[in-house]
Amino acid sequence: NTFTPNGDGVNDKWNIPAAEAFANPQLKVFNRDGQLIYESKGPFKPWDGKFKGKDLPTATYYYTLYLNEDFKPFTGWVFLTR
Repeated sequence: NTFTPNGDGVNDKWNIPAAEAFANPQLKVFNRDGQLIYESKGPFKPWDGKFKGKDLPTATYYYTLYLNEDFKPFTGWVFLTR
């Protein structure tokens, strides 16, 4: 549950390989205040740890992942560190 978007080419994006197997997954990432900071709808796009083009600080972020109607939405956290 940790990724390091520091530009070294290793673990720079938070990727969920299983989401790529679904046609229209929806991922929402929130900060601790509940502000939506990332959203991916349709073909899955990994999160690069940015919000509005700017690097986010080291912190725990919370997500909801909806794969399709056959699954309950997954919720959890991811730790971003630089």
